[in-house]
Amino acid sequence: LEDGRKLMTSGKLSGEVVFDLAGVKETDSSALSVLLSLMRTARAQGMRLRITHPPASILSLAQTYGISDLLPFA
Repeated sequence: LEDGRKLMTSGKLSGEVVFDLAGVKETDSSALSVLLSLMRTARAQGMRLRITHPPASILSLAQTYGISDLLPFA
C-alpha cells in the first residue's frame, strides 16, 4: 500500500494507473481496503485507477460489501 501511494505521489505517473491482479489467486477484505485506499490516492493526484483481472474472491467480497460500483474493475 505504502509503495503504491509513494509511486502515485512521486510525479512519475499521470493519467491512468492500472493494477493487474492476474497473479492474485485469493484475497480477503484487507485487499478491498488497499484498493479503495489506492483509488483515493489516485483521485487526489488527478489520476484514474483501473483494476484488471481481479480474482473471483475479490469480486465476490466487493459484491457482498456492496462496493462493486465503487471499484474500477475492467
